[in-house]
Amino acid sequence: MKVMYNLKNNILLTIQHSLSQLSKKEYVIADFILQHGKQVMTLSIHELAQQCDVSVATVVRFCRSIGLSGYPELKLALSAQTDADQQTIYEEIAPDDSFEMLKDKLTQRLTSTLSLTNDVLEEQPLLEAVQLIESTSQIIVFGLGASHIAAEDFFQKFSRIGKNVITHSDIHLITTLLSANPENKVLVLISNSGEKTQIEQLENIAKSLQIPVIAVTGNQDSGLAKQATVTLLHSALEVSGKIRTAATASLIAQLYVVDMLYYYFLTSNYTKYSEPILRTHDATNLFLK
Repeated sequence: MKVMYNLKNNILLTIQHSLSQLSKKEYVIADFILQHGKQVMTLSIHELAQQCDVSVATVVRFCRSIGLSGYPELKLALSAQTDADQQTIYEEIAPDDSFEMLKDKLTQRLTSTLSLTNDVLEEQPLLEAVQLIESTSQIIVFGLGASHIAAEDFFQKFSRIGKNVITHSDIHLITTLLSANPENKVLVLISNSGEKTQIEQLENIAKSLQIPVIAVTGNQDSGLAKQATVTLLHSALEVSGKIRTAATASLIAQLYVVDMLYYYFLTSNYTKYSEPILRTHDATNLFLK
């Protein structure tokens, strides 16, 4: 599913989130707009097509790919951005950023990330993931780098309601856990790109053992998404600046998807799992006395 612009979103961030889903020619247009947003507002559709060495029809297709009716709406959306948005929003940090600028950048980035994740996260795959989790006796969760934080969050939430969940950063241990007794297990793989070698290896192992895979990823065209039993999509933001200091946006998107999966699971099984929540709440409160 493609990321679509709506009035709640920053158009520049919408374009960034869409980069991995665009054709090569549409990508050229997107890159030009990100670099020359203010200039684009003064260009006709023919002039933009000439600048990007594409046809007018390709510009129109690009606009529709990101949820706009056409070029006039693109220019209108760009005009709604502030100068600060146009100059800095697609760079994560800059040496001269003030405290207020850093707050504004982070707020816009995270707000857009959550809004765009809402656009691509659908109910049917969420329901299918809930059914897999409910029917299995063990859930193994794995994520690399910052995605491991989302895996730990999954572990904490579902363990609290009595589900048998295992997570670890050691891929060899995860492989052993999958292979030793593959019966009635589910593997949850969390990866923003969905293209890491280790993630693909684990998915292949699970497939060979007939273990269902729930994928949480920002790349619907990745091998992970295409081969998974169920794919839960989130927004995928590509940072255009030279320095990518942290996977902030993708991590927030992953945590949001884990939260949605957890709360959707609880609403589907509220009576069964409300008691374990109360028990764990009372038990952990003992340490606060």
